[in-house]
Amino acid sequence: MSLPFINIHTHNKLKESEIGIESFSIDKVSFYQEWPQSYSVGLHPWYLYKLNIEQSLKQLEYIASNVNMKAVGECGLDRAIARNFDEQKYAFLKQIEIAEFIDKPMIIHNVRAYSDFLGILKNKKPVVPFIFHAYNSNKDILDKLIKYNVYFSMGAEILVNNSKAQRILPHIPINRLFIETDEWQGNIEELYSYVAMVKGFDIDRIKSEVYYNYRSVFV
Repeated sequence: MSLPFINIHTHNKLKESEIGIESFSIDKVSFYQEWPQSYSVGLHPWYLYKLNIEQSLKQLEYIASNVNMKAVGECGLDRAIARNFDEQKYAFLKQIEIAEFIDKPMIIHNVRAYSDFLGILKNKKPVVPFIFHAYNSNKDILDKLIKYNVYFSMGAEILVNNSKAQRILPHIPINRLFIETDEWQGNIEELYSYVAMVKGFDIDRIKSEVYYNYRSVFV
């Protein structure tokens, strides 16, 4: 029996050929939300300005008690937006506390804030895994992050010629790799095929390795 495609982070409904995590921002959910079989919820830094942060954190704690909520996020830090960075960091650190309490990994949004994340990993020493979604930084940052309990999820940008994501993909160890569609509407098999070509394996080997990573982090 062929293994499914793991789609670690998507804002679309998972396809029949996939298993993984559908992601929700807490400002877009309600008390009567109908949840999929596997999902994540977080306070996204883009939308903090819409929220009563303390109330949203309490809501997240409640949602996180559901066994089908597999991860906290996406959440994180973004220095490219005109939002209060201290507020972003406060909300993110509080979400680490929630993730650690429920012992579930975090799906991380990061823009121009790797030094901040490295400081958090070094000083706070979170136990739960961090999955940097849409990873596109350089090898120096990769080498620093990989010392911690961190994974790297690659999306459709790997198909863009000479993109940062395409250039860093060959350097990501396969035992730290995930694949995602995020908001992309394409077929995840195309991403797996490209990763297989870059890594020099057949697509079934990539499916097997990513599935193992998924089982290690989420099950």
